[in-house]
Amino acid sequence: MASPEELVKFVGHLYEMERFLRENMRHARYHDGVELFEGEIHTLREISLREGISQAELSQRMVRTKGATSTVVDKLEGKGLVRRVRSDTRCLLYLTDLGRQVQRAREIQEQREANRVVEELPVELEDLAVANEVIEALLSYCRDRCPPGGGETRK
Repeated sequence: MASPEELVKFVGHLYEMERFLRENMRHARYHDGVELFEGEIHTLREISLREGISQAELSQRMVRTKGATSTVVDKLEGKGLVRRVRSDTRCLLYLTDLGRQVQRAREIQEQREANRVVEELPVELEDLAVANEVIEALLSYCRDRCPPGGGETRK
């Protein structure tokens, strides 16, 4: 079992990684000729994995406000990648044909980049698998027990 100090150190590393990723997210990438920012890429991926997901559920899964999710979906819809389908009181999200094409191109590019990094990374693949398990466990813990925007409430 890990010590609380190791957990604090691990979370510190995650924050450092987050800062690095945020800096890289400022720059758009082109996938099949479509300009996408990192937040749009992750949203497109989430919709592709769960076609017909409601916009509210997408907000929860992406740990975003409904307004922020709506803004990203608006952008993806404007680029012709996503379509909204109204169902009762819910808004369901689907990829368009262009969205599927761009998602496939993005997956191929991501796999190439991952292959390159894995070859250069001085870490055994088994260790990477364990790290993924730890991060998944922490995410699950946070989703179950930590409200979005968490922290302590003042009285």
